[in-house]
Amino acid sequence: MPFMRGAAPIRRTLQYLEKGSIVLKDKIKVVTISYCTSLNRKARNDGTRKFVFWHLPQLQYKNPDVQILTFRDMTPSPFITAYLENDKKILIETEGRTKEEIHNHVQLVLGKSVEKLKVEKTEETINPANFGNGFQRWCICEVPGQVPCPAFVPLPEEMTGKYKVKKYQESQES
Repeated sequence: MPFMRGAAPIRRTLQYLEKGSIVLKDKIKVVTISYCTSLNRKARNDGTRKFVFWHLPQLQYKNPDVQILTFRDMTPSPFITAYLENDKKILIETEGRTKEEIHNHVQLVLGKSVEKLKVEKTEETINPANFGNGFQRWCICEVPGQVPCPAFVPLPEEMTGKYKVKKYQESQES
């Protein structure tokens, strides 16, 4: 498999991405991570570099609405900056920390709490507007006032795609 090549291919598996524990707060819009990879500064930047290597894919997977940027070799000291929706920013100094310390600190400062995640999960399952596997209704056609499934009740002719294409072709010919 071509996706299993390279350094630590486990990072590309869906199972690994879903195990990420950092879900950022809703008010965070952009996160930047700055670190240096040069040899003379490697010891101070090693934790940040490893955090980016191991936890950044999970962070991006769990937070698709947040823009996450990495800046390599632009600053001598490593740091993480989170920009909030009200034009404020949070600066986290990561120099000399391990990847686990950085992960725990980011979870504490920028992440949602476990209780908040549980409440959001229960709100999602209780909402009667949701349908599909694991919800009250399997299909939207079960909701009163919606168009029934075409598998059981045929759609009116004007709602089918063939009818619309046929009408369009007739209007082009005349």
